[in-house]
Amino acid sequence: MRNNKKIHAIKKPLLILAVVAMFIGLSLGSVSRASAFQCPDGGPDLSASATLEDCPKPITIDCDPKPEGAPLDRTNCGILNLIVIGINVLSAIAGIVFVASVMIAGFQYMTAQDNAGQIQKARSRIVMTLVALAIFIFMYAILNFLIPGGVIPR
Repeated sequence: MRNNKKIHAIKKPLLILAVVAMFIGLSLGSVSRASAFQCPDGGPDLSASATLEDCPKPITIDCDPKPEGAPLDRTNCGILNLIVIGINVLSAIAGIVFVASVMIAGFQYMTAQDNAGQIQKARSRIVMTLVALAIFIFMYAILNFLIPGGVIPR
């Protein structure tokens, strides 16, 4: 039993070290390389044959559809584009939370053994997660209907 405690005491720092190493690796992997052409105003690096016209246009929050009378959507209204990006980021976070909640509930259910209270908590968590997912899907559909051009990329 004593050796088992030593193994468990070593596992926790190793797990923390592995998580820290993963985050460091992810942050170092996102470092960009310098190229021959740099867009003004801190824009992205482009290839050597790029010109100033190849730089992306800045996002504005004004809505001035061109041609006149064209319907508003994400392509001609900067504030709508920012709203859609925000909704999609929050949707990705919600998806991660839903998956994590189901995984935690599954772990609770697996480790409950014959404890009826623990089994009930795990089942309740799964049901509440599925209810929250259904509400989220309906809210996403309503936002897709309300926002001109929708939030689902086409």
